[in-house]
Amino acid sequence: SDTRSYPAAWSRCADEDMMATGTEATGAAWTQDGDGDSLPHIPPRPSRPARLVAEEEMNQMIQDVAQALRRLRTSSRSHLSAFKEHIDSQMQEMEATHATVCAAAERVQAERRLLDEHRSAVMATIEAERAKFQVIAQASHQCGATERARRELSQSDEILLDVGGVHFKTSRATLTAIPNSMLSAMFSGRHDKMLRENKDGRVFIDRD
Repeated sequence: SDTRSYPAAWSRCADEDMMATGTEATGAAWTQDGDGDSLPHIPPRPSRPARLVAEEEMNQMIQDVAQALRRLRTSSRSHLSAFKEHIDSQMQEMEATHATVCAAAERVQAERRLLDEHRSAVMATIEAERAKFQVIAQASHQCGATERARRELSQSDEILLDVGGVHFKTSRATLTAIPNSMLSAMFSGRHDKMLRENKDGRVFIDRD
């Protein structure tokens, strides 16, 4: 190959490299290799501009932040879902407890109504029995008072007797003076309707 073509090729490569890196060409230095060929001396590639480095770091930081936000969002969704399930479970338990309490309250109200009805019935029965007892007591008292008055009145009555055609005039107290006797039983006042009286109003007693 023609050694004279190397300088132009290397010069063109160096110029393109410097244009890509934004550096200006200052002229290539030429060196000779061991065969005596002339070769251009290409300077080392300069470091990237600070703006590009900053943009790359910013892009990497944005990617890191976005990834962290995605992880946080996923974790937050997981925690929110677990919290929602816990809240739903607590709400269900509270609703079940509320239903149980309401059912117990209804049973208590029903039992209270039954007790009130039973108490009202018992009180009505007691009042009816009391009224009945009062009526009986009043009737008994009136009967006792009437009996005592009748006895007192009958003991002071004069009784006319017809004993075997012989007329007697005496009092009920005299005839009932001896307890458990026949005359006491006859004229005690309990058997007045059974006594036989003649047309004069005398009680007839057969002597025999």
